[in-house]
Amino acid sequence: MPQSLSGTLVHVSNASDGTGWCTPFMGLTANLSLVAQVFNGTIQSLLGPSISLNTWYHVVQTWSPTNGLRLYVNRQMRNLPLATTFTASNESITYVTLGNGLPSSEICPQGILNSTIPFTGAIDDFRVYSRELTSVDIDKNACNELRDLHLTDHDFTKVAFYSKELIRIDSHNQLDHQYKETILDLLSVVDKALQSLVSS
Repeated sequence: MPQSLSGTLVHVSNASDGTGWCTPFMGLTANLSLVAQVFNGTIQSLLGPSISLNTWYHVVQTWSPTNGLRLYVNRQMRNLPLATTFTASNESITYVTLGNGLPSSEICPQGILNSTIPFTGAIDDFRVYSRELTSVDIDKNACNELRDLHLTDHDFTKVAFYSKELIRIDSHNQLDHQYKETILDLLSVVDKALQSLVSS
């Protein structure tokens, strides 16, 4: 949930100070557009949609030699199919820094982000996978994440966001019976959370 215009969301490097083999993989531009990037000798940048301040978003970045770079924002995909090569650090340790490029990272290629300022806002969940996620994977993960919604959570923007995501997931009709049952359970959770907001 961004609270300021711009900032680094995910910075990757092979040195703990953010340098060496390094680049920001995800961030916000000055006009509050999401950007996903990979490095293959030069920065390959994918410009995502403009987003709003103080609003929750479900954001996923994937890459594969077949599909190139993809960015899912609330499960709506944008892709850069020509970015089918990726140059890794070839080091045994890779550092992933969230919400900050670190001061030393000014020497790193920035792509269209062109900024190392920290992200101001909230990150609710972060995961790294060793394979490319499909759109169905992303829907299923969203179901599992929504299951963690706390009934005591009085953040109305988060409850509203989760409610919309449940409706979108159900409308895709891509989930098996088990996950549709999960959706019904989660709708009940959201309904109870909304009731607690009204009564508080």
